Amino acid sequence: MFSATECRKFTSFRGAAVFVSFANGCSEEINCTAEPNFSPIHALKIRLLRSFSYHAVETCLRNVVMPKFASSNYQACRKQIAVAFLAAILIAVGTLCPAFGDESSATKREAWTASKITGSPEPPLPYRVELAFPELKFQQPLDLSAAPGTSRLFVAEQGGNIYSFENRTDVTQLDLVADLKLSHPELTALYAITFHPDFEQNRKVYVCYIQGNDKPDGTFVSEFELSKTDPPVLDPASERILIRWWSGGHNGCSLKFGPDGFLYISTGDGGAPSPPDPLMAGQDVSNLLSNILRIDVDHQDGDKAYRVPADNPFVGMQDVRPEIWAFGFRNPWRMSFDKARGDLWVGDVGWQLWEMIYRVERGGNYGWPIMEGPQAALPESKRGPAPILPPVVSHPHSEAASITGGFVYHGHRLPSLQDVYI
Repeated sequence: MFSATECRKFTSFRGAAVFVSFANGCSEEINCTAEPNFSPIHALKIRLLRSFSYHAVETCLRNVVMPKFASSNYQACRKQIAVAFLAAILIAVGTLCPAFGDESSATKREAWTASKITGSPEPPLPYRVELAFPELKFQQPLDLSAAPGTSRLFVAEQGGNIYSFENRTDVTQLDLVADLKLSHPELTALYAITFHPDFEQNRKVYVCYIQGNDKPDGTFVSEFELSKTDPPVLDPASERILIRWWSGGHNGCSLKFGPDGFLYISTGDGGAPSPPDPLMAGQDVSNLLSNILRIDVDHQDGDKAYRVPADNPFVGMQDVRPEIWAFGFRNPWRMSFDKARGDLWVGDVGWQLWEMIYRVERGGNYGWPIMEGPQAALPESKRGPAPILPPVVSHPHSEAASITGGFVYHGHRLPSLQDVYI
C-alpha cells in the first residue's frame, strides 16, 4: 500500500494531481505540494502522467500482465489495478532517475568531453588522406613524376605549365620548368609527363599534350631535353615529336616506361562521352585509338621517330597497327607498373554504369565498346583479333565515377597495404 507521504517521497511531483490506489480498492486524490517556481521539468512530468492514460495501462494489463485473470474479478478492480500499475511506474522513475525529478542536479551535470568515440553510424575508416606538400598549390595538376637520380618531383598542369620541387614535406618553393603554352600557342591541354630510365645520362623527358579537338593528329607525344641547371628547365627547341593520333574527348595520354625500357602510351576512343564509341575505335586495330601502345624511343624505323619492338603481339598481322600492346579501352586515363612484379595496371573510365581496373596482358582485348566492364554495351559490334578479357575490378557508378587509376603499394609505413593496388 502506498500513502500520500510515500507518493511525495518517491515522485517529488509539484502542482500535479496524482492518483494512488490502495489495497482496499478505493482511491485518494493527493495534491502534491505546489511550489511557486514551477519549472519546465515539472511540466514535462505532468504531461507524461496525463499522456499515460488509464486506458493504455488497462490494455497492457489485460493483454500482457494478467491475461488469465477471472473476468469478474478483473472488471471489479480494473481501475484500482491500473492506477496501482501507474503509481509503480512513477515510483520507479523517481527512484532510479533522481535527476529527472530533481532539476537542480540536472543543472550541475558537467559536459561529457572525454569521449573517445569517433565516426558516424559507420565505423571509422582505417586510413585517412593527408596533404603530402601542404605549402604547395597547383592549378589543375594532372600528372606527377619523379626524375631518376634526383630528389625532385615534377608536376604537369592541364594549362601547360610544368613545375618541379624538392621531395620534402616542408617544401615551399615551386620552380617553373616550362610553360608549353608559350612555345605551343595552340596547346589546349597538357596531360602527362615521364622521364627516360637513363635520365641521369641523357636528360630526356616525355610529355603528352593536345592541340585542339577533333583533329586527325591533334594528340602529341614528344621528347624534350632538360637542362642540368638547378633548378632544371625544359628546352622547347629540343622537341622531337614521336607519335600523334586523333584528338577528341577521350585522349588517354598516360605515359610510363616499363621494366623492359620501352615507352607505354595509353590512347582513348577519341569520342565524347555519348554516344558510346562514336568512331567505333574500340575494336578497330587499324588505328591508334583505344589502345595501350608500346614503342622503343631509343631507335628508329625508317621515317618513324621510334622503333616497334619485335615482340609486340600484332607485329606482322595485316591491317593491325604493330605499336598496339593491348586494345579495347574506352579512356585509359592513368596506368602504372608494379615495380616488384612488372604487371601493368590501368584505370579505364567507364560510360554509364561501370568504372574498370585492368591488369593488362600482352595482346589483350578489354572489350570496349562491346562490353562496359562486366555488362554489354554494343554487343553487335565487330570484334577485334583477340577474345575479350574481364576487368579485375568493376566499380558501379553508385560508388565511383570517372576512375583515375593507382599504384601497387610496396612501402613500409602501412604494412597492411603491402602488395595492394590503391
